[in-house]
Amino acid sequence: MSNYSFSIENEGYGDVIFSMSLQNEEARLKLLASTYDSFSKQHFKKLKKLGLTEQSKCLDIGSGYGSIPLWLASPQGGSALEVVALDKDITVIEKYLTNVKNIKIVQGNINEIEHYREYFDYIHIRFVLNHLPNRSELIGKLKTWLKPGGWLTITDFIWDEASLPESNHKILMKEMWSILQQRIGNNPYWILESVPKMNQLGFEELIYETHSENKEIIDTLTLFWEMTLMSMKKDIMEQSNITEEVFESGIKQTRKSLLMSYQPQVVSVSGRVAY
Repeated sequence: MSNYSFSIENEGYGDVIFSMSLQNEEARLKLLASTYDSFSKQHFKKLKKLGLTEQSKCLDIGSGYGSIPLWLASPQGGSALEVVALDKDITVIEKYLTNVKNIKIVQGNINEIEHYREYFDYIHIRFVLNHLPNRSELIGKLKTWLKPGGWLTITDFIWDEASLPESNHKILMKEMWSILQQRIGNNPYWILESVPKMNQLGFEELIYETHSENKEIIDTLTLFWEMTLMSMKKDIMEQSNITEEVFESGIKQTRKSLLMSYQPQVVSVSGRVAY
């Protein structure tokens, strides 16, 4: 496991890197959702068996284009009484969720919002905290937003560099994670620290689930990582000695790497606030 130290200069996720103003960002978010939504839904259903009730108040942080809030509000999903879809940029969410019953769209920064104390029964935050340097403090903050008995689910990537064979694809992924760490404080290992942190904060009934690979999602997964690397091509080329030939070769190796299970793992951790 690598040690990541932060050198942040006022840039956050979506300010420049992965900005909603980028031409393909909406399409990239849709690929992310179509790849991983099934995992999130399966995990949520396990919590319902442990006592998470219908007609609850739910919060989805970093809602992308809104697929999870829409599912939580639906009778086929969470049957929630109210779903808050929170994102710092709601350009895309508004296209899909405006005027949807039971869903409230909120634009804001999780670091700056303070008015939700003991409000929610369920908070879902996926692929967000790994991009925020103060992630440990934010877990404590989210706990105060939950009612007694409420559940928090955190989902994030783990990129195990040491386990990957040498390839141009690995070179690109390594450079991408390094840039994200330097620019916005990303840490692709932090989810491993979430269980002891949640234990320390007093969460109960902790569930740690590594989502098993599914060959059926290889097509969308390949497109997602290809599009992610292409979105960062300018940064990768400017901040490394990677040549155009190596970059193009690495992109072409993406599908093979995924088929050989050399993909970032996805982990969900959930815990319940004591009654």
